[in-house]
Order: sequence, then structure tokens, then C-alpha cells
Amino acid sequence: MDNNCGISAFEIVFFRKSISQLRDKWLEFEKNNELFTAYQSYGLSESILKTYIPYRIINKENPFFLEACIADANGGNECIAVIPLASYGSGTVTFGYSQSMPVYDFIWKPGLDKEIMGRCVDALLGKYPGIVISLVREESFLFDFLSKKYNSDISRNVRIDIKSSAQDWFSGLSKSIRQNIRTSYNRAATDGVVFDFKMERGKDLPKATVRKIMDTYVSRRKGFSDGLSKPKELMIRYCHYNTRAMTRLDTSIVATLWHGDTLAAFWSGYFSPAGESVTVPRLAINPLFSRYSPGSILINESIKEFHESYPKIRVFDLSSGTEKYKYDMGGVEYNTYIFDTSSGLIDA
Repeated sequence: MDNNCGISAFEIVFFRKSISQLRDKWLEFEKNNELFTAYQSYGLSESILKTYIPYRIINKENPFFLEACIADANGGNECIAVIPLASYGSGTVTFGYSQSMPVYDFIWKPGLDKEIMGRCVDALLGKYPGIVISLVREESFLFDFLSKKYNSDISRNVRIDIKSSAQDWFSGLSKSIRQNIRTSYNRAATDGVVFDFKMERGKDLPKATVRKIMDTYVSRRKGFSDGLSKPKELMIRYCHYNTRAMTRLDTSIVATLWHGDTLAAFWSGYFSPAGESVTVPRLAINPLFSRYSPGSILINESIKEFHESYPKIRVFDLSSGTEKYKYDMGGVEYNTYIFDTSSGLIDA
């Protein structure tokens, strides 16, 4: 069916299917879609699904997947979107809700007419009234459509836009931050501290490196004001989707900064389906090296490595949170939005 065919000639229908049944369509739709982040990829969504058991038990959150189709007068069905959702108590939320998946979108067929997409969203809201849709980017059709009808809450995020060269990016930082980075390198040299930077695909990480990454990350989490219980520590170490996906997905990428065999800092993330952005949900430093600002050195070396080895990368997305270091390193803020459609229409 032509994506721009007459709107009145069909209706939107939904079919519940397993994620494996939707795999081929999902992969077809995500391919080379520049608007999709890593979190719209089939691989990461499948990884998230495999870690859902605690949320099924504790939060009564059960994921399900819809194939949205155009049903024409001749009885044919054409898939136009894959929609990952979850039941949550008596209501419906977007897939990954309790796991704080930072970006959400429908997996749209490329090139769809916006009126067809709008019809799809309206049909979904009619079938699942009061659905909570989060976290939606401003660039997405979902935001454009929902923001005209519903109020929203905002989640703040920060990304670094990659310049034409690493030097251009460095030159764009404030004078004081550039000097701070130089000072970090100079201090290390003066103290005889030699750092070794590595950027590797997650599937290639040695087990010893994974253990040290998790030790560093858990130690950082324990330093938060709310602490970290032993059950939650075990879940983060072994069951969280970011832990499992780090060493299982082809799109996983990890950067580390070492002093000998001691990990000074790391980040772990994922390439987007189109390979033009890297999203980083985890970044942590070893406080033993805080004198040298290892996080700043890590990001500086990462930007240089992107230009040398991954020239397609245009966005280094540091994800949710507004920590000062993100802005210091040239980060710009962007928002994602949570729409609770049970709150009623704006004009109601």
C-alpha cells in the first residue's frame, strides 16, 4: 500500500505478538533511521525484555508488543509500526517504564504520511485509554502529536554534538575548562601517573575488565545519598539490562582509562541503529584518581577516538541527568517528555 494513500480508505488495527515474531519488521524499520536512538533498536529492546522478571513480580509490569497495521477494504494488513508497551497494574505504560529507559518511540515504518501516523496514535489511545507515554524526544512525531493534546512533565538530558574535528570541539570549550583539562594531563605527567585509554566493543571485553567496570560503577552508586542495598547491588551487577547488554550486543561500545591494571574511569554505551550517535547510560570514575579528573580525560580521549575510528558519529549522548561535568565538556541540554493521557486533553 502507498504510504500516502487516501486516509478514509482503511482503518488501523492492532495485533499482539511476541517480540521474536516482530523481529524482521522491527529490524527493517530501524535500519538507517536517523531519528532512532539505541533504545529503539531490536537488540537492546530484546535485552531489556530478558531482564523484566523483577519488574513483573514487584511492579506488576508486564511487557507486550503490538503490530499496528493498515487494514484495507480487501482484507489485507500492512504493518506500519511496532509498538512496545507494558501493562502496569490496571493501566498501560510504555515498554521499559520501571527500568528508566531514557528514550521511547514507536518503531515506525520509514516514510509514513503524518496523517496516517496520527490515526495510529489516536487508535492506540482509543484501545488503551489513559496510557502513560514516556520519555519522548522533541524531534519525534509522537512529541509533535501528543504535545498539541496533552500536558507533559519534562526530563532533562545532555548530549555533546561532535564537531568537524576533535580540535574544533576542544576549542569550543570555555577557556577555564580547556586549562583544567591541560592541568589534568600535566599533573599526571608530573606525578608519573601514566594513563592508557581504550575503546572496545562490549562483546570483546575480557571478564576481568567487566568485573572492574562493575566494581567501579557499584562503588559510585553506593556513594549516592540513597545508598545501595545488597539486593539492588546484585541486581545492578548481574541482572540490569545495561549490565547484560554491555557484553552481549553488537552495538555495545565501552571506553576505559587505566593506570596499569587499575581502572580510573569508564563509560559504557550503545551505537544508534544508523551508527550516527552513541548513548551512554553509565559513566563512573575511581575516586583514587580524582586529582587528575579522569572523567575529563576519558571524554577528551573519546572525542578524539570517535574522529579517528568512528567518523560517522555526530552525537555523544550522555543521557539523563544534568551533572555539571556534562556541560563543562561542551554538552547541550535537550528534553524528553512524559505524557499521561489520563490527565485529559489540554482544551478539555
